Amino acid sequence: MKKPVRIAVIGSSTAAGQGAEPPEKAWVNRYRAYLKSLHPDNDVINLGLGGLQTFQLLPTGFAVPPKRPLPDPEHNITKALLYQPDAVIVNAPSNDAAAFYGPEEQLQNFDTIIQTARAAGVPVWIGTTQPREFSAAQIEIQMRLKDAI
Repeated sequence: MKKPVRIAVIGSSTAAGQGAEPPEKAWVNRYRAYLKSLHPDNDVINLGLGGLQTFQLLPTGFAVPPKRPLPDPEHNITKALLYQPDAVIVNAPSNDAAAFYGPEEQLQNFDTIIQTARAAGVPVWIGTTQPREFSAAQIEIQMRLKDAI
């Protein structure tokens, strides 16, 4: 029998499952059900929270630039790693663009998250952007970020 896996998810409302009806249709819940169908002890720890930006997913204590939100110690990479996951999925598809944070800032934040997890021996998958009703400038941020990811 294979060893069970534990996956941690950090991110915003899409990760949290906001808007999914019924809640079982949220992607994290569907992924959890799929993994459990492969092995009953597989698990997905969901730390997603609506409204989070990539700065809030950074390690606890990380020094962010002025006028940027601080890391959220209950929903960030530091918290995710406390669960000793086999992998982390980052799903922050649009809130940074909503705040007009460019792809460079987002990619730098993703790099910090990846390096933090790598130091713990944990691989990370970064989800891409998702459609949202945005201005032309915000759509451009989203397109550039999607291409970079």
